[in-house]
Amino acid sequence: MHETILTANNLTKKYNGMTALDNVNITVYKGDIFGLIGRNGAGKTTLLKILSGLSSSTSGEYSVFSKTGDDLRKQRRRIGCLIEEPAFFRNMTAKQNLRYYCIQKGITDLSQIDRVLETIALTDTGKKKFKEFSMGMKQRLGIAFAMLDNPDLVILDEPINGIDPIAVSELRDTFFRLNREKEVTLMISSHILSELYAIANRFLIIDKGKVIKDITKDELDAECSLCTVLRTDDVNRAVTLLEDKLGITEYQVSDREEVKITQTGIDPIRITKTLVENGVGVGAIFESGLSLEDYFKKLISSN
Repeated sequence: MHETILTANNLTKKYNGMTALDNVNITVYKGDIFGLIGRNGAGKTTLLKILSGLSSSTSGEYSVFSKTGDDLRKQRRRIGCLIEEPAFFRNMTAKQNLRYYCIQKGITDLSQIDRVLETIALTDTGKKKFKEFSMGMKQRLGIAFAMLDNPDLVILDEPINGIDPIAVSELRDTFFRLNREKEVTLMISSHILSELYAIANRFLIIDKGKVIKDITKDELDAECSLCTVLRTDDVNRAVTLLEDKLGITEYQVSDREEVKITQTGIDPIRITKTLVENGVGVGAIFESGLSLEDYFKKLISSN
């Protein structure tokens, strides 16, 4: 059974009568790379600020490492976060900036600076000043800042936003390295589902402050994957014929009148003919499948 790192129950946040979060429930397990998806203004940053202790909720409750209240405050050093970019000094190097924040955080083991820079692949910056960094390098330095306390959970708000494809690839490698080599649980937000799809194993999609989907990567693949949808008046008889007459074994019964066939190389005409000849009515048979972007748009539009 997976160890629970973070839970939230009916978490709600209101600003001047406006509801930014509306009864949000969430569970994050140890080892997750948890993707938080939503349009700009959906409530992602508000949620992450509450979970990281930078803001308070109007109602509801949450726990991190099974701790709440005063006990949770003692666990804050196990959480690293990058909600808004730290105020790095433009004329200082990566090491100098991190040394400043080590002093602020009371970290006396300054060798930690070299360790986190190696982890996020910024050891070769030398005397280069922050103002000369690319956007991707700046984002990675922000992650290094979040890692200074050797956290077990790292919360990152839109770390991929506004950077080029090469920098995205480098960040992806960084996330995998943190997760697999350092055993860090990650919670990462983005407004683009496809950006997180390559790294996350679980997704929470929110819109207008409400959770509209909590889904694993395998479940997402199943919902988006190309398949042949068969609508029939006798599902039980239909699947028996699919197996016995046509050798089709890869399918899912989605409801009492619909079968999703995921097996490739099938012939819809042959399926229809076989079913009809054996007294099973076919209401429709068609291909179905969604891109990640279309899936996201469909969820949002129906909310």
